[in-house]
Amino acid sequence: LLTNIVAKVLIDYWSLAIQEAAVVTFEKLVKNAKNVLAITYQKQGIGISERFEINLWTSIVNNLESQLERFRLQRNSSRINLMRVLGADPN
Repeated sequence: LLTNIVAKVLIDYWSLAIQEAAVVTFEKLVKNAKNVLAITYQKQGIGISERFEINLWTSIVNNLESQLERFRLQRNSSRINLMRVLGADPN
């Protein structure tokens, strides 16, 4: 029984650590994609970029933001699971 609890805590801890890393990674990806989108807008302003490039990068930013939100929800779920196994209040 105790070994099952210890194993569950370890699994939930590493799951949370992985989710935290995913959130950090996707925050950086979103920041970089927004930077590229801003550069693309500037390029269009001087005539060396086309509208489809802006649409492409807008789509990429939206997709990454959606994935980031999904990873944030998974991270919160992992945190709640870990707290529940530890017997602590998740709030």
